[in-house]
Amino acid sequence: MESKRSLEYDREKLLNIYTRRLMLCALSRKAKERSVDIPKNVNELEVRAIKQKLYSGMNKNQDGSLELILDEDVEITAKILKRQAKSIKRMPPLDMQLLKEVRNNLNAQVLKADERNSFTYCRRELNKINKAFVKADMAVQESIMSNMLPIALPTLTSAFKQVQVGAAKARRVDPSFDFTPFTFSKHVNVLTSYIRLVTRSDPRKAYAMWAIELMKWSDVKMCHELNVALILLLDKIGEGVESELMTDIFSQFIKDISMEQGDILFNDLTAFNKDDLMYFFGDLLPKLIQGYEEKGELQISESVKTKLPKDDFLVLLNSDTQRYSILPPDDNCKPLDKNHIPPQLKLSNVLSYGELMENYSRQISRERKINVTLQSLEKDVSELNGTIRDEGVEELLHDLEAIKDKWRRSLFREISESLHSSKLGAQHGTGMLDILEVMDLSVLTEQIISIAFFIGSVPLSVPTFEVHDMVREFVFCNFYSQYLNRTRYREKLDLIYPQYAKMFYDDDLATEYSSREYWTELQRKYPDLGPDLHAFPGRWVSSTVDSVSKFVVTLLLKQFQVPVSFIEKLEQYNPGGYKAKSEFGMDFQKNSSWKTVPCFHCRYVFSGAGLQVTPNTSANKHVHLYIGPHLFFSALTRKLKLDSVILPITSIPSLVPPVPWCSQNHGGYLSSPCHFVRPVRDSNAERSIEPFLRKVVTEHSDVTDVFESVHTFASVPWKINMDIYKVLMRLFESGGDLDLDVPLAPEVCREYLETNPPLELAEENQMPYKRMKLLRKLEYENYSLRMSLLYQLSIAKLVKDEKAFWLPSNIDFRGRCYDVPPVFNHIGDKTRALFAFAQGKPLGARGLRWLKLQLASLSGHCKKMSYAERVSFVDSHMNLVLDSAERPLDGLRWWASLDEPYQALACCVELRNSVSLLDPESYMCHLPVHQDGSCNGLQHYAALGRDEAGAAKVNLLPAERPQDVYQAVCDIVENKRRNEANEKYKDTARRLEGLVTRKVVKQTVMTQVYGVTHYGAFAQIKARLAETEQLSPDVVAVAARYLSNLVFSSIGDLFSATAKIKDWLQNISMDLSDAGIQTQWMSPLGLPVVQSYSKILNQSKFEQFLASPIGKTGRINFPNRIKNKNAFPPNYIHSLDASHMMMTSRSCFKNGLTFVHVHDCFWTHACDVDRMNEICREEFVRLHSEPLLDHLVQFISSRLLPSIEDPIVKERLRKRLQNPPQVGNLDLNLVRDSTFFFA
Repeated sequence: MESKRSLEYDREKLLNIYTRRLMLCALSRKAKERSVDIPKNVNELEVRAIKQKLYSGMNKNQDGSLELILDEDVEITAKILKRQAKSIKRMPPLDMQLLKEVRNNLNAQVLKADERNSFTYCRRELNKINKAFVKADMAVQESIMSNMLPIALPTLTSAFKQVQVGAAKARRVDPSFDFTPFTFSKHVNVLTSYIRLVTRSDPRKAYAMWAIELMKWSDVKMCHELNVALILLLDKIGEGVESELMTDIFSQFIKDISMEQGDILFNDLTAFNKDDLMYFFGDLLPKLIQGYEEKGELQISESVKTKLPKDDFLVLLNSDTQRYSILPPDDNCKPLDKNHIPPQLKLSNVLSYGELMENYSRQISRERKINVTLQSLEKDVSELNGTIRDEGVEELLHDLEAIKDKWRRSLFREISESLHSSKLGAQHGTGMLDILEVMDLSVLTEQIISIAFFIGSVPLSVPTFEVHDMVREFVFCNFYSQYLNRTRYREKLDLIYPQYAKMFYDDDLATEYSSREYWTELQRKYPDLGPDLHAFPGRWVSSTVDSVSKFVVTLLLKQFQVPVSFIEKLEQYNPGGYKAKSEFGMDFQKNSSWKTVPCFHCRYVFSGAGLQVTPNTSANKHVHLYIGPHLFFSALTRKLKLDSVILPITSIPSLVPPVPWCSQNHGGYLSSPCHFVRPVRDSNAERSIEPFLRKVVTEHSDVTDVFESVHTFASVPWKINMDIYKVLMRLFESGGDLDLDVPLAPEVCREYLETNPPLELAEENQMPYKRMKLLRKLEYENYSLRMSLLYQLSIAKLVKDEKAFWLPSNIDFRGRCYDVPPVFNHIGDKTRALFAFAQGKPLGARGLRWLKLQLASLSGHCKKMSYAERVSFVDSHMNLVLDSAERPLDGLRWWASLDEPYQALACCVELRNSVSLLDPESYMCHLPVHQDGSCNGLQHYAALGRDEAGAAKVNLLPAERPQDVYQAVCDIVENKRRNEANEKYKDTARRLEGLVTRKVVKQTVMTQVYGVTHYGAFAQIKARLAETEQLSPDVVAVAARYLSNLVFSSIGDLFSATAKIKDWLQNISMDLSDAGIQTQWMSPLGLPVVQSYSKILNQSKFEQFLASPIGKTGRINFPNRIKNKNAFPPNYIHSLDASHMMMTSRSCFKNGLTFVHVHDCFWTHACDVDRMNEICREEFVRLHSEPLLDHLVQFISSRLLPSIEDPIVKERLRKRLQNPPQVGNLDLNLVRDSTFFFA
């Protein structure tokens, strides 16, 4: 009988049965010890729940195992199995050896499966709650757009119901799991924000009653900020101490305060501003306390009264009230006196007040439209070479317009029908329908068509997340525009901007206020119009409008089709172009019934190598969906003369001085969404700027210093340099010129590559398909560059006739500043050359000399020369300078051979204009003159470590000629190569004879200070060695790896202090990551900098996660140790160079100088370069005279170290902080006399 039953059970079945029986037996034993009843018939979920309950709070052994199942459990289990086997024929046979193996396996599992399953289940419920609150937040914003606040009530109620349902489900699996740390802040933020919103717009008692009932029903604890919001709501409608509802809420508020262990803290950063807190705690709260004490209904103890803030309300928002900025507290960003007012505050010599107000009307009208349509500059070059015959162009364009009209009708119909489709609501979510209902569908339709033609103009496929970004940006801008209309902010703008503009024509106002102070004062004059300074909407999270963007992608694939007849007509008029029939192949030929052909296709692309795979492959987690145009549609959009370019309004300059930054979401453009700290793509990005937001809301002096510093250069007016514009336009319209760095027109590019093949195409015996693939790649690269130039020149054409325009600026999380327009900015040779100061200044006694030095620097031939030799170089080439200025395209083209040709050409024109006058010193020069830092990152490292040897190599010390750090490293590398003693590398060193040059090592030396890895250095050097064409590909790889190691060791030899500081910073970052804390610090100007590099926590580390400081805050991501380590040194240096730039900008502003920058390149008028150089050096010495490393140690010790719970990590970090790198004896005062520090 036993043998027969043994045959019926295989080993796998026995393992499962034994595991369950043995676990139940062990549970029974533990249940008796802890007085827990176990039902007779239990399922798997109940087993898991009982197990969690029994073992919660038990101590683990050092190896992490839980010695739960003993030998007596095995014996009891064996008896049970024997007894059951007698009564039940289908019971498993007894195998004691196998039963003991099960016991051992269970003891070694560390509760892996149970904890992982319970965590997965709970996290699933948590995700549902998160989605519910995202919808609730969206509903609040939709209620603003529709001006019907009550429509958000059902969604908010549903979100709180989801909390109750999710918590109940999770407790069945894991009774110890608590949702509060994960979801409490969401409850607070969404509900409190809604109560504050209705208080300002539609105050009713019913809202307060609903909120209280909602919190009671969902069993969610009330919080301080919600209590305060409800009290302010009741106060707004006149409810006082006589109100029963006010009494209940106020009693709860006092009770919560009495139970609070420490200070009162608020979690929501946006619900209240400084004025709200001052009114509540300064006026309303004392009045309520007095009223209740007089009535005798409520007795408030003295201990509670002492907890209530009296004057310092900043502590309520948990903001660090300490001032970290090294600037003096009274260092206001205002001109020293009326004799030192900077040009940007004196617009009368550029624009009259009336003209500025006309510009304001034009700018506000543009921003209402969200997008701006520019006339395209792309001439139909195909007409020049006869690709498309003249008689066919107009007919094709006419047919295309008819097709676009059909698209508009079908899109409008599809979207309108979707609003009433329950199927689509279930498929994409009701949130999508809610968004579409409050949008102008005709505007959305035009935006979808513009996206379609954008994708069509891109030769390669576009990842769908880029399409999502475009849709998200448009939907948010649409909401933002409606929000400002609903809150009557544009009415407010019409009142306050004309008053603010007077500051640029009134010297008294310019010296009495900073721009930010004056704008803030004007804003607060009209509290009933528009949102509060800190209540402007921020950028939405991606999940908010993902449903809309996915719907748009569906429409692109479904609705955008063209008739077959149109394609045949296109081929008829374009015989040399792409053929749709050949593209679709046999399918097109066989299916003669086809009436239309789709414009787009989609495919799955493997993110690692660009391979096309199916979504069912094992690499699915690395697969992304791409959408791309079919070849005929791509050819159509590129070959036909389409007459417009559509860009977001924030892509073009402003016609009026930017709004001063006052908060994260308020500043820059008049009424278009813009963010002071640029958002980054990271799941932890929102939390990374929390310390900054807390300082903003409390108007901390640290962030106001940064706001004002950014505005000093954002307020500089510009104009287009027409000489450069005409040259670029002529080259662009003629089809391009690669010798002058102007990409070729698509129709010209293929012919040029065929007749002038690059080295890759010129190889003999190349396979035809490889040659075609490479040819198409080169065409695509050229086309992409030409489109970038097209956008730049289209914007330049838009503003070329303006007397002045402005470029709003913002910063990244490190404090580095950028222009907001992504294409038309100061980065790149051609765009820099297009910009000129709108306000000129006479050259003066030294201005002509600085113009010559500027040209010498741009030439690339004078890097090792002294200033006198550089001036002589320009004088000796003056005939070429004049020829370049007078005949830029028809002359000798000397300017085209220089390193920065277009900036050099602009300089040649200014020199020609000045020397042609009898008195060159009187010439009004509009050209910005640059001063560049000499390997600025290493300059900051050398100053930090007081490294004399390193300082000499990066021009911190005075010298007759500029030092070349790249050549210095190259010499050390060459010496090591020549004396290579290791037999393993001798052959490689010999092959590199004569190949170790400055060019080979320069990029690695330049980027090493910014965190380039060994692999990155290997790739850089490999590319340079390949250009020499003297080594075979396999030797190039070995040689590049060998040289990269030599370069890193040589930099360490030359900058020993730099290497020590870098290693010390990296070790600190790793310790913080081990403690679950993101790497963070305060910049010298008090800007909180938090690295947001994180990773999703592995489920197996659930207990470690809950016990860590980051786990207690409710976050489900953890610091990425490697990324934080590699990024900390370069990001810290970036925060230093940004601080130096801002300090220089402030001082120049106060001294009446125009100052603009691109990171470590500082610009001003030629006559002011000497004074700017003095200020630049003074501010660098001022910055590094502070004990910056000590400040870093103090911040980490006081703010981060106490929160670390792991004693080993805490002690390791404490010791590291107590032993910072030793510094040298560099005298920083010598920097003041260094000619080539910035040159």
